[in-house]
Parts: sequence; structure tokens; C-alpha cells
Amino acid sequence: MTTDAAADIAAAGQRKRSERSGRPQSTEIDQTILKATLDVLADVGFDALSLAEVARRAGSTIPAIYRRHADKHQLVLAALKSELAELPIGVTDTGNLRDDLLDLAQRIATALTARRARLFAGLVLARRDNPELLDLLSTELHRIAVIGWQEVITRAVGRGEALNDAVASSILDDLPGAYLLGKTLLEGRPPEMRHLEAMIDKVMLPALLSSQDNADRS
Repeated sequence: MTTDAAADIAAAGQRKRSERSGRPQSTEIDQTILKATLDVLADVGFDALSLAEVARRAGSTIPAIYRRHADKHQLVLAALKSELAELPIGVTDTGNLRDDLLDLAQRIATALTARRARLFAGLVLARRDNPELLDLLSTELHRIAVIGWQEVITRAVGRGEALNDAVASSILDDLPGAYLLGKTLLEGRPPEMRHLEAMIDKVMLPALLSSQDNADRS
């Protein structure tokens, strides 16, 4: 019997005793456990993550974890939610398309740190067995990799500065999204600002603006 499996039995009784006593759980311990979970996940990935190691790093115990989370999947889900809550990647209106794109690229490059890249990469396999985790991860990564860019382009279209939405959507889905998700999920590395800037200046803007020029001439 594994350490985690053996703890299930002890933790079940501990949960019942805690529920009967009505003892409040410490918010500080909650956050410490979630942070330790994220650290272990970033270091070893989902499959190798053990509650014993999470408890050790949190200075807590396996029963204390089980009092808060039903199983490993729920623990990781809670930890991921806490991490994603710290990723409010907003979109700034600078008044022109290039500066809007560069500003968004800088925000993304800053938010997707090396630790977060390893963390998300470590969840790639785990999400197959956890629909709730899959939905959360897919939604948030889509928000980071695609939605912000679409908002910038839509605003530029409204200013008469860029092309139609259909072409923009195709460009954005194929370029920034693929680069960001490839770096983060497949390589476990954060995006590099110099690569994002080159993508904007050498590929995206020429395509967007030349399409607009063609539309103006037609």
C-alpha cells in the first residue's frame, strides 16, 4: 500500500472527527498547502506529485491535506485556480495597433514565468483524466494565448487601422497562440519577448496592414 493510499484511511476518520468538532481550518495553512502543491507540480509534474511531498514542503501532514481536498485531482485543481487568479492579463489601448500588440506581448511574457511554464506543462497529461481540470486549463490558456490578441485586432479594425476579422482570426490562431502554447506546454519554457516582438513586426503587422492596404485599393 502506498503512502498516499494508506493516508486515505486515516484521513477519512480525521475528516469525520474534524467535521464533528467543527474546528475551523486555517486560511494560512490552506494557502501554504496550495503553494507547496504548485511548487511540487512545477518540479516533478502531475504523475510524480505525492501528497507526502506536498505535506513536507508545506510543513503540514497528509491528513491535513485530505481534510481540505478529497483527492489529488481536487488538490491540484484548487492550486491551479489560485495560481490562475493571479494572471489578470489586461489589454491596454495605446492608440495604435503596434503598441497595443507589443504591450500585450510584454504582459504575457511577464506573466508566463519559467515556473508557470513548467507548471502548465506538468498538467498536460493530467488533464486527460480530469475533465474539470481540462476545462479550466483550456479556458485560461485560450484567454492568455488568443483572446487578448483578438481584442487588440478588433479594436484596430474599429479604428480603421487593420483588416477584417476573418483574416485576423486566422493569423492570431496560427501565430501567437501556437508559439505561446508550444513554448509553455511542450517545452515548459516561458515565451521570449524578443521572439514575440519579431513575430509582431516581421509577420503579423505586415500581414495585417498589407491586407488593409489591399482592401483600400480595391
